[in-house]
Amino acid sequence: MSGSTTTAGWWRAKPDTRFQANSLSATSRERTLRFPFWALIAFTLIMIMAPQNYFPLLKPLHLALVSGALASGSYLLSRFAGTAGDVRRSPAMTLAVLLFLWAVATIPFSIWPGGSFEKIFNVFIKALIIFWLLGRVVNTVPRLRTVAWILSLIPIPLSLTAVSAFLQAGFGNIDLTHGWERITGYRAGLTGNPNDLALMINLTLPFTIGLLLSTRKALLRTGLVGVALLDVIAVIATYSRGGFITLVVIIGTYLVCLKGRARMALVAVILGLGLIAVPMIPSGYWSRLGTITNIQTDRTDSAQERWTGMVDATRLIAANPVIGAGAGMDLLALNTLRAGTWKHVHNIYLEYAVDLGIPGLLLFLLLYYQVMKAAGAARRISRGTNDEMLYRISEGAWVALIAFGVSAFFHPIAYEFYFYYFAGLAVAAGTIAEAQRDKAVAEGACKA
Repeated sequence: MSGSTTTAGWWRAKPDTRFQANSLSATSRERTLRFPFWALIAFTLIMIMAPQNYFPLLKPLHLALVSGALASGSYLLSRFAGTAGDVRRSPAMTLAVLLFLWAVATIPFSIWPGGSFEKIFNVFIKALIIFWLLGRVVNTVPRLRTVAWILSLIPIPLSLTAVSAFLQAGFGNIDLTHGWERITGYRAGLTGNPNDLALMINLTLPFTIGLLLSTRKALLRTGLVGVALLDVIAVIATYSRGGFITLVVIIGTYLVCLKGRARMALVAVILGLGLIAVPMIPSGYWSRLGTITNIQTDRTDSAQERWTGMVDATRLIAANPVIGAGAGMDLLALNTLRAGTWKHVHNIYLEYAVDLGIPGLLLFLLLYYQVMKAAGAARRISRGTNDEMLYRISEGAWVALIAFGVSAFFHPIAYEFYFYYFAGLAVAAGTIAEAQRDKAVAEGACKA
C-alpha cells in the first residue's frame, strides 16, 4: 500500500508553479518597496501642505528634502540589491529623460546660464525624480488607492483656507479694481497664490470623484461628496478664471464619461448646486469671468498683460525657434521686448517653446501624449478585468491630465511638480493595469 501511495496520481501532469513563484516574488517586491512608498507619501504631504510654514520649528529639518531623498535612496538600494523586481520600460520615462537632457544641452546658449542651471537642477530635476518614483513605487492597486485618498483629503485644509479668506474679505463685497483684493493662497510653495491654489484643488478633484464612484460605504460616499463640494466652492472663492475654466472641463469630461445613474446623479448635483449657489455668488465674480472673452473689460489689466505676453512670446519663438532662451528664462527674454515688466508668459506651451525652442515643446507634448495614453490604457484594461477601483482611479488620473492640459494655457509652471506628479500616477496606473492583464493571461495559461 505504501508503494501505491507514493505513486498515486503519477499519470497526472505536474502543476505549473511558475505563476505561484511570480506571485511570491510580487509579494516580496511589495514588502521591499514599502519604505520608499511611505517616504513618497510623506513627501507628498509635505510638498502640498507645507507644515514647516505653520510650525517654524520644522524648517531646519528640511522635511521635503529628507523625505524625497529617503524615498529615492531606498528605492535605488532595492534596485541595486535586486529585490525591486523587473521594471517595465515606459516611453514616458524615456521622453522625460530626453526633455531633461535637451534642457541641459541648452544651458550654454541661455540668456543667463547660471539661472538655467539653477532652474534645471534645483526645480526641474526634483519634479522628474518624483515622476520616476511614482511610476516605480506605486505598483499595486492598494497603493494607488492610498495615493488617491491622500490627494482627496489634502485639499480639505487648502479649501477651508480659501473659503475662510473669502468670508473674511466680506462675502459678496469683493472688488477687483486691484489684483491684491483677491484672497491670498495657502501658505505653501505650490499653492501660494489663488491661481495656483485653484489649480491644485482642481487637479485633485478627479481622484475624489473616482473614489466616490468606486466606494460602496454610504458614510465614505457622503464624506467624499462633502469634500468635492468644498473643493468646488474653494475654486470659486479664488476668483481664478483659469480655475473656473478647468473646473468646467472636469465636470464636462465626467458628464461625457459617466453612464446611466452615475451621470444622472452628477446632473442632479450640478442643477441643485446651481439653484442654491448661483444666486449667492457675488456679481464681481461674473464680471471677472466676463473678462475671459472680453479682456478689455478687466480693470486689473491682468488679462491684457497676459495676452500681450503671449503675443510677445510668439515673436520670441519665431526669432529663436531651435535653442530658445534657456530653461526658466522666459521672464528675462520677454523683458527684452517690454522692459521693466518682469512678467512670465502665463502659458506652459509657450513657456517651453520660449525656453527650450520648438524641440523642447515637442518633447513635452510627446510626453503629455504618452502619459495620457498610459492612463487611457489603464482605464481600458481595468474595465476589461472588472477592477472598479483601478478603473475609477485611472479615470481620475486621465481626467486630471485633461484638466492640466487646459489649465496649461493659463499658468507659468512648466518645470514644477503639478504636471509631473499626476503624470507619474498615470504611468503607475498603466503599469499596474498591464501587470494585472499579464497575471490574468498567466492564470488562464496555467488552468489550460
